[in-house]
Amino acid sequence: MPGELTLEPSKVKGYDALWLPLAPFFETHGYYLWVKSTDWIPTTMNCLCPLAPPNSHARVFDGYSYSSPYLLDSKAKNKSFEQQMSPVICPARTAQNHDVMIRLVAVGASGEQHSRALDRLGATPLASLPQNHALPVLNRIGYDDQYYFAVFPN
Repeated sequence: MPGELTLEPSKVKGYDALWLPLAPFFETHGYYLWVKSTDWIPTTMNCLCPLAPPNSHARVFDGYSYSSPYLLDSKAKNKSFEQQMSPVICPARTAQNHDVMIRLVAVGASGEQHSRALDRLGATPLASLPQNHALPVLNRIGYDDQYYFAVFPN
């Protein structure tokens, strides 16, 4: 990885700085990051970066969505995602065309409480409570023994 890569959310300035350098790393784990839309023109006023799926295949239903435009329109192949001002999340697609969200959950010891809360919400008996609307963590990925990502269904 490039020496200038910074994964601290307060120092990252958007999709290009955090996610693009990590694309090959996530591909080794079976996740293909969404790409910038070709028709996007960046401006200083626009904090959103429209992203599109990395391939033209239809999204495969994964059983996690209760209501989705994919269920309403069987011809819908892909939907766009706008990268919000927080750069700590990024959509990705698996080799099986399941859409997921990858989130930076911890940098070193910072974020450990968040990670423990995700573990607690995903474990028995809390995971089976109807009041628990937390998405399950599908996978955890560590990078450089300092940065920890969680993969969620999208």
